[in-house]
Amino acid sequence: QTDEYVNTTYPLSPLGWAMLGGNAGVLYWQADDTWPGPSWSQVELGADRYKVGYYAFQRAFQPVLVAGQLNAGTDQLAIYFSRSDYGVLASLNATLRLTAIKWSGGAAGPAFELAVTLPGQHRSAKLFAASLASVLSSTGCAARNECVLQIEVFQAGESVSVASNKVYLSKLNEVTTMVAD
Repeated sequence: QTDEYVNTTYPLSPLGWAMLGGNAGVLYWQADDTWPGPSWSQVELGADRYKVGYYAFQRAFQPVLVAGQLNAGTDQLAIYFSRSDYGVLASLNATLRLTAIKWSGGAAGPAFELAVTLPGQHRSAKLFAASLASVLSSTGCAARNECVLQIEVFQAGESVSVASNKVYLSKLNEVTTMVAD
């Protein structure tokens, strides 16, 4: 839940993740197990391995975040980027890539790419806004209940993304093309 909260709430504010000193008031409590068994902890008893939730926390506390917000009333998609780091990005020039991933597997079509300018340190900015219909058309997805939108931000000339996230376009019970393994 923390991963979802941080990735969808703080990039939308003007100061982003940095607005509350970089931790947004989230308290990371009881990271390890006190005895063997199922629990909410992030580290197995004896600290010999991490549980799945640990990686969600790791993603949520990254210094750069990207998030998509879908306005259900207007079907408008907005993409926000937030920085809370003190480091310097190699370039503020970047590429925003949107890829529709089919629930049944694979990309629905070609990725949509757009040149963007990233915000400075300790800031958030809206990188992109468009109707969901135009985004789906540009990425080859026939309907919102057939795809998940993958968001990636690449710095100019780089092949590894600076930040990535997903936008779920419909509820799971509305998905019609999911294939079980």
